[in-house]
Amino acid sequence: MEDEKIIIEDDGSGANVDEMDILSASHYQPHSHSHSHHSHRRSSTSNNSNGKKKKFKKFVKKYRKRLITLLIILLLALALISWALIFDNQTPYDTQSSDNGTTIDTLDSSIQLKLPLFTESISLVSPAVEEYLSPKYDGDLKGLYNDYKLSGRLDKGLPVKLFYDVDGIPLGCNIVGSVIEVSETPSFYSSRMFNLKADETYVEVYSLKVNTQYYYRITLTLSNGQQLSSQGSFVTANTPRMLDIDGAVNVRDIGGWTTTNGKTIKQGLLFRGSELDGAMNPDYKITQKGVNEMLTVLGIKTELDLRPASDNPNGINALGMNVKHIYISSPQYSQIFNPEVQPSVKNIFSQLANKDNYPIYMHCTYGLDRTGTICYLLEAVLGLSENDLIRDYELSAMYHKEVKQTELATMISTLRSFEGATIQKKAENYLLSIGVTAEEILNIKQIFLE
Repeated sequence: MEDEKIIIEDDGSGANVDEMDILSASHYQPHSHSHSHHSHRRSSTSNNSNGKKKKFKKFVKKYRKRLITLLIILLLALALISWALIFDNQTPYDTQSSDNGTTIDTLDSSIQLKLPLFTESISLVSPAVEEYLSPKYDGDLKGLYNDYKLSGRLDKGLPVKLFYDVDGIPLGCNIVGSVIEVSETPSFYSSRMFNLKADETYVEVYSLKVNTQYYYRITLTLSNGQQLSSQGSFVTANTPRMLDIDGAVNVRDIGGWTTTNGKTIKQGLLFRGSELDGAMNPDYKITQKGVNEMLTVLGIKTELDLRPASDNPNGINALGMNVKHIYISSPQYSQIFNPEVQPSVKNIFSQLANKDNYPIYMHCTYGLDRTGTICYLLEAVLGLSENDLIRDYELSAMYHKEVKQTELATMISTLRSFEGATIQKKAENYLLSIGVTAEEILNIKQIFLE
């Protein structure tokens, strides 16, 4: 006899069918007493199993939408966790804020890379030069020199010291090297780079421009492959640009001065100083370190030598054969008004009017008399005030102790006899009178003024 099947239909009303309903339905089933006790037990177990399956199916059917939603949420959560782990492995640095407001990039947030905080402009000249430029200077060049001479060379430019300190390096890890970059742009385009050894924590940067905003970045490499990077900035003070070229003396940039009409003479174009080959004075012989500074930092293309070629009998080109060396024997002070030497002055200014010659290093033996005379005329044409013209000339006393103030005053007196309401116009008319063209004078202004 076949068992009667009980079919329980879901009317869609959502009403629950509990266990008592099922038991009530089974009460009406006919029982067969012919099966054994063990057969009855197996049948009971089978009925319980079927009941649980039916209950599970009903549960799944009823909560199907909720279960699907929960499953989707779980899958999304797993996907987000996996993506975050992958992204963390591909992004090598976290960013923190350092003590000086710059950023620190590090794999380990406990590591702190600290840089100096520059709150004021940095002077690149000696205290003697600062006093000379200050209102308290009393006009005594010898006395000023003697007051400071024991402190060292007064004509040398000073560096900016960039250093770092680092805390929180993990045990067993150490610094293997660092790189310091210095640039005039925050993007570090065309930056100067200094590679430091593991035990070096600072660099002294020379030959920086004056009155200029600089940006610097320090990057450390650790033995575990991590890198730390932090950056900052500083401003150099508005002073003459004195330089420290190893082996040469009295070296400075004529740029940085402000003209009477508010323009500025560009830096990095014309540098003045002593001879480099030691031909006339063995103390003025540039070293390889000085040559590297001239070529790689200043980028000198032309050496404009105001000595006669006979002053360098060995024909030494101290800056190497890739630098053009032009000899033009120059007069000094009032000699510039002698007709027989005026072609030399004309030739010098023709070279200064050629933009392809720059940057130029112009010198005689001491960088004082012939160089001082030509620089006075050039800076007068560019529009410096008479006071600044004299001050730039007298800066040579920072090395030579004194300058030829009487000779310069005599030259200026004669120059004032030329037509023009200003020293600028008088200097232009002098140059025109010896054959320098108006076009060349215009070219010089266009090259230097900004």
